[in-house]
Amino acid sequence: MAQRRKTNQPTSAPPPVVPTLSTTSSWKDHPLVVASIAVAGTIALAVLLVKDVILPTQTATLTNQVASLTSRVASLSAEVSSLRESKADADKKVARLQTQLADLDRKHSEAQHANLFSFGNPYPVGLGQVKVGDPISSLAAVYPEKIIEKNENGYWSINNQHKVFAHITYYYDEKAPKSPITHILFSIGYTVTVRDAFLQGKLVESLGAPKQWKRKGYFSWATQAKITVYKSDSMSFILMKESSQPGTWSKE
Repeated sequence: MAQRRKTNQPTSAPPPVVPTLSTTSSWKDHPLVVASIAVAGTIALAVLLVKDVILPTQTATLTNQVASLTSRVASLSAEVSSLRESKADADKKVARLQTQLADLDRKHSEAQHANLFSFGNPYPVGLGQVKVGDPISSLAAVYPEKIIEKNENGYWSINNQHKVFAHITYYYDEKAPKSPITHILFSIGYTVTVRDAFLQGKLVESLGAPKQWKRKGYFSWATQAKITVYKSDSMSFILMKESSQPGTWSKE
């Protein structure tokens, strides 16, 4: 049997290998997936940190600050209230002291004028030179002409020539011969500090108990000098002849 000669035939090249994903590898191992998971984890951690740590801490701090400010406001309110009470007490003390000072001032002033009248004399001490019934011109013999205020309506005035009776008005009868003085009004000066009862007390000391008229606050004193004293307020009185009385006084 004849043997076949072996000839060398060319062999074909193996097919190229195409890289593919390993069937055993998971999609979770992909770099993009891994990166995304890492970012998500970081965000979640940050959220948890803010929620569970930072926010509670800030809230507690603010709560403490609010409590502290509330306490401070309450303390300041209490201080203000205390200061108001202290001021009110101080104002009351000042008012009491002012009242006491005014009372002492009045008493001091009254003590300086203890001898305002002499016993039984209706004219104040030092003011008896010109009397009811004297001619009005007699004022010029006692006082300088420049201090006499002459009014054409039937009266002349002398001002600031006495420590208590700063205003004295002399009324006269223009139609009668020599224009005699019909009545004299003595008025306490506005700057004189005396009690309302001061003048009444001095008249009672000098002239005794008065006649009290029906009208409240109206008093009169008859004197041995045949001059009647009329008083209807705390700051003045009038001298008239015993047969006369002020026109504003009703007859009784």
